[in-house]
Amino acid sequence: METSDARQPELFDFAQTVSGPLELFPSVWGALECLVSPEAKVRRRGLNELIGLSAARHAPLVAYLLSTRLDEPDLPLRCAIINELASVLLPDAQGLPPQDVVRRPLQARLAQMHTRTIFALLESMDADAGIENKIAVLLNACPYASSHLVSIINERKFPL
Repeated sequence: METSDARQPELFDFAQTVSGPLELFPSVWGALECLVSPEAKVRRRGLNELIGLSAARHAPLVAYLLSTRLDEPDLPLRCAIINELASVLLPDAQGLPPQDVVRRPLQARLAQMHTRTIFALLESMDADAGIENKIAVLLNACPYASSHLVSIINERKFPL
């Protein structure tokens, strides 16, 4: 009887060294865990690590998870998240556009923003007046942003 080599294929070849995103995985994972901490200080540390690794620009999951924090209660941290997400959608320092594998899921997520998230974006301008252009980049990804903006303006309890 002939035996066949029916082993499961190896998922990782540890004999080869890898330079790139795989090496960053433990760091990115740890930073993402910090990002969901109840403590603002820990969330800030996590975001700073992700920014330092340029993780959102290279990993669609990181960009997606950052987009879920657009209503972050800590205003300076929210502004930093807005800056990072806008930089993911814009060309980098060399003028290269973001990779489709990152841009598409992020745009799909931003297209689902509701009034609460749009209002949180507008609130961020009080904390950082220079963030307007970055907010515009995110709003441009939401086809319903204008109707949400009209609903915010029509609500008389919010300061104009």
